Amino acid sequence: MDGKHIVIVGAGPAGLAASSVLPRLGYRVTMIDRSNTLGGHLSKWYQLFPDRAAATVLLEQLTDEVPDSVSTMLGREVTGGSVSSGAVELTLDHGEHLSANGLIMATGFDLFDARRKEEYGYGIYDNVFTQAEIEEMFRQGQIETRHHRKPRSIAFLHCVGSRDLKAGVAYCSKVCCVTGVKQAIELRELLPDAAIYNFYMDLRMFGRGFEELYQQAQERYNIRFVRGRISEAAESSDGSVIIKAEDTLTSRPLKLTVDMLVLLTGMQPAAGSLELAAKLGLVLGDDSFLKPYGLTQQTFKTSYPHVVLAGSCTGPTTLTEAILSGRSAAMALHESLFKLTN
Repeated sequence: MDGKHIVIVGAGPAGLAASSVLPRLGYRVTMIDRSNTLGGHLSKWYQLFPDRAAATVLLEQLTDEVPDSVSTMLGREVTGGSVSSGAVELTLDHGEHLSANGLIMATGFDLFDARRKEEYGYGIYDNVFTQAEIEEMFRQGQIETRHHRKPRSIAFLHCVGSRDLKAGVAYCSKVCCVTGVKQAIELRELLPDAAIYNFYMDLRMFGRGFEELYQQAQERYNIRFVRGRISEAAESSDGSVIIKAEDTLTSRPLKLTVDMLVLLTGMQPAAGSLELAAKLGLVLGDDSFLKPYGLTQQTFKTSYPHVVLAGSCTGPTTLTEAILSGRSAAMALHESLFKLTN
């Protein structure tokens, strides 16, 4: 649109989706990300749910849709800036300045730091992992304990850093439940004789195909689902993990020894996004994610017509939601800039 310049902060799925739309509407686009690679968390994933499609295929599709005219600045971070009427001024980590006519915040999320839940022993006991570390094992094609042994028993714990008032996190992170189900199935395929448990409060399988995946996990793959929280974990002399829990359906205490404990950690705002939002005058919600102007209809807009939000910077989203919101945010920004200049 008459060569107007748009900056997209974040090159994950939402940022990539937005950057595929705006150049075709006539905008000059710069995409900035603190990572050295495109794709955000998608670039670290192995298979997607619910259809088990390869993450690399989707990432290639998203990146192929980005026109060559888009300028990418990877390994860079926006450290400050200001927003005024019709203009955006940004400062980068090396002191560089960028001026733009519009801004899309697609800063994404970080995973909850499992070390904050000391009772589960992450960072203390060798064989306590997060789902991100298990996904990397899938990418490398080898599942093993930190003592290089093939696990014979694995337990997943849901809602670590989600729906936990003690940790200051009241919200649901949406994708943890189905991630645990997907990874349990993948482990069963690789380790047909292993005992695999999922400890949960309740399972939120809201997406298309999610409930069916859960049913398959039980009926076809013999994954054991236990309704109850793990109260604590300890390490045995051989490096295995001793867990204590309660099966709330039977009101019976449980004590299990497993070779691996996997913590399904939730989403939290990306590092630096809160500070940047404050400098730009953007509003945060009670959950510390960026708060859009409206929660039903104007879900991309901010109090500035030329600044919009996309993806999980506004709260936990699925991959599909992030991609759709990136495209929708791009169109919402285009509409706002059109109104400002006409």
